[in-house]
Amino acid sequence: MSFKRNLLEKLKIKELTQKVLTTVGPVGSPLKVDREAMSLLLNSARYTKKRERELDLYCKETAAGESRILVLDNDLNIYHTTMDDVILRKNPTVKEMISIRNAIKILNDKDVVVSKKTDSVQAVEKEAIDFLDLTFELSDLEEIEKDGIADLETGNTEGVMESLELFSDLLGYEDAPKTFRLGGYKVKGLLITKEGRSPAYGPIFIYSSQENVLMFVEDVIETHDKEKIGFLRQITMGKEKADLEGAGVFEYLKKAIIAVSPEM
Repeated sequence: MSFKRNLLEKLKIKELTQKVLTTVGPVGSPLKVDREAMSLLLNSARYTKKRERELDLYCKETAAGESRILVLDNDLNIYHTTMDDVILRKNPTVKEMISIRNAIKILNDKDVVVSKKTDSVQAVEKEAIDFLDLTFELSDLEEIEKDGIADLETGNTEGVMESLELFSDLLGYEDAPKTFRLGGYKVKGLLITKEGRSPAYGPIFIYSSQENVLMFVEDVIETHDKEKIGFLRQITMGKEKADLEGAGVFEYLKKAIIAVSPEM
């Protein structure tokens, strides 16, 4: 697959991960894991599904030749052991429970469980992303830039957002914190946190899918700077001018990626 398609696949994996994480609660929580989303995530990480004793088991072999098994339930335990051992521990028969040795295994799985809950979800996410070739060249960035500009010119707002999301992932841009949110606008930028200082946000792009208007502000704004945050709102109302508008935003984002990519 092309770099762009691989990067889109990465974004889908991250979206699935966040969907699952919102349904993973602490021990005893009434939350139920989104099994459908987790199953799709496991498929992306190339796990094979097996159903035994009413258990949904997802397994794969590691590079070291070990069995890695996830039980799809609210605990999301990942085991490094055999399939039979997992089945014994998770859903033993009455006959199996009579054995003292088995009883000890059933009551204590610390020797074979390598992760649980959110740790397991994030581990599977990493495995899925690791299968993707995310190396890129200048031509790959130019393709995303070209597509974004063309979509902006034709009013294909979904295409514009796709290109913006791809560049955002490469730059580490995040959705705006609450202080910087602008109603009706997609706002993403670089969140900067330093010990002993207030968090700062920027550079920032602002996009209205309703009006198909794309703007960019190069400034880095601290979260307590009400004047500069107010300036962003003035930009959206047309009372102030952004640093860049339209197609130039895509060119800036492309150059910013090149600047932080030592291999280019």
